[in-house]
Amino acid sequence: MSRDKNDDKNDDNSGEQAEGSGSTSQYEFELQPLSWSKRRALDAPRREVTAFKVSDFQLQEGHYCQVQVSFANHASESLRGRVYANKTHRLIDGQLSEVITSWGVQAINADGVNIVLRLSSPADTADT
Repeated sequence: MSRDKNDDKNDDNSGEQAEGSGSTSQYEFELQPLSWSKRRALDAPRREVTAFKVSDFQLQEGHYCQVQVSFANHASESLRGRVYANKTHRLIDGQLSEVITSWGVQAINADGVNIVLRLSSPADTADT
């Protein structure tokens, strides 16, 4: 099977941990590893994310923002991200004791470049 020149755009961090990190004015994010083993050939070339920047982020579920991603091969991509919230319910003796909300951004573009970022500063989300 042959690969065309655009195939490498679909290979983002592919389970690789990024060296860089990103932040906006008051929020810090960390890159989450992705596993493409179900969708990609294991011998496909991978691009490592070195840095990212989230613009227009709001702590509101479903909000859309822009994510700029830089790769080790000096390529950069602009992605459209959507803010999501994961709620974990904790039960003690059958009673709901607390709800823990973790926030993140999943971003993708038309070429299929995809990254997932997790909000890593929980002090900013204590009231949600």
